[in-house]
Amino acid sequence: MLRLFLISIFVFSVVWAQYEYHTESYIEYDVVYLKNGSVYRGIITEKIPDVSLKLMDMSGNTLVFDFKDIDKITKERIVTGGTTTYNPTSTTEIKIKIRSSFFIVGRTGYFMGDFKCIPVDFFMGVRFGRLAPCVGFFGWIGKEEENYGGGIFGEGRFFCMPGNIVSPTLHIDIGYMDGEYIRGGIFSGAGVGVDISTGPHVISPYSISTSTFGIFFEFSYRLIHGKILYDNGYETKWIRQYGILLGINRFF
Repeated sequence: MLRLFLISIFVFSVVWAQYEYHTESYIEYDVVYLKNGSVYRGIITEKIPDVSLKLMDMSGNTLVFDFKDIDKITKERIVTGGTTTYNPTSTTEIKIKIRSSFFIVGRTGYFMGDFKCIPVDFFMGVRFGRLAPCVGFFGWIGKEEENYGGGIFGEGRFFCMPGNIVSPTLHIDIGYMDGEYIRGGIFSGAGVGVDISTGPHVISPYSISTSTFGIFFEFSYRLIHGKILYDNGYETKWIRQYGILLGINRFF
């Protein structure tokens, strides 16, 4: 188990390093400078050369300027730590660049089927838009006195509606588990769920989901192949699990 733990820490360190040096999210907006010294930021929704200009400001209000009053127009960026999404109410194309959004997750629940247990998972990942590859480690406690163990796994998560407070999710996972009840188990599984964001959301001409906390519920199904402990010893075979899981996530 110590070896599995050290491998997990190494993988996590690699993911964290990728996040620290290669992640970036930002939005680009227009800045209108007037000759009287006023400055307005937002999105240009209409521009008639030498006549007028319409700007949707950061509060969603539409402002109209005469071209003769404008000194210059530039662009600036807001760097965000979370997911940036396009607001379809705007009639102007918004230039958005999303590299990734780092997150950590704690998850538990109850598995039924051929192998009943209470799992405790910890994993982290990087979300690229709708997709999020993850790595993690886990432990479990079963009904029997010696039914405990742990392992490592990789998981791919798909957010159907990223940037929304409520988003359906899908996931697939594969991993390795080892304990007294299951020796050298290889598993794969899939599941569906709902992710609920409880963190702050900034709504403007841009829809920005900043660093947030969230909770999620999901149904998961797994197939496990390994040496299973019976009264007369270990037997190599396939078993199945299914259960309900509850998790807490933190996006950065």
